[in-house]
Amino acid sequence: MGRPFCIIGALPEKNHIDSFWRNVEKSNGCWLWVGKKSKRGYGELQVNKKYWSAHRFSYRLSNGRIYRSLDVLHSCDTPLCVNSKHLSQGTQIENWKQAIKRGRYKAKLDFSKAQEIRFLHPRVSQYELSRKFSVSQAQICAVLKNKYWRPEIWA
Repeated sequence: MGRPFCIIGALPEKNHIDSFWRNVEKSNGCWLWVGKKSKRGYGELQVNKKYWSAHRFSYRLSNGRIYRSLDVLHSCDTPLCVNSKHLSQGTQIENWKQAIKRGRYKAKLDFSKAQEIRFLHPRVSQYELSRKFSVSQAQICAVLKNKYWRPEIWA
């Protein structure tokens, strides 16, 4: 395991920076990446045989560092946006919370349903709970083991 606050990657070289900007369409709001896209819909570029998400590359250019333990989050909810004013570092949990709050994450369960599952479980089987909440029995088990929707994180 690496150091949690290690800065990722050297600063990009001029030719990579020029290549990056050739693939950006600037506007008053979001600056959209028009180059290669990943399967998940994010911009992607190759630098020294390593693939970078375009928004992470943009954040690195503007802010000089990305900490290994953090993600680069979009405040605009636009995966192709590379405007550094719309980007910030945050944890995966912060990203999930934002996604849920903004309606981008369509989960069948939420914190209150997870609490209900934990309350009902001694009296109701995992199979019955999975039918009631329309999820797999494995998901019910994960909620009961606090792998998902842990109270200390979501409360």
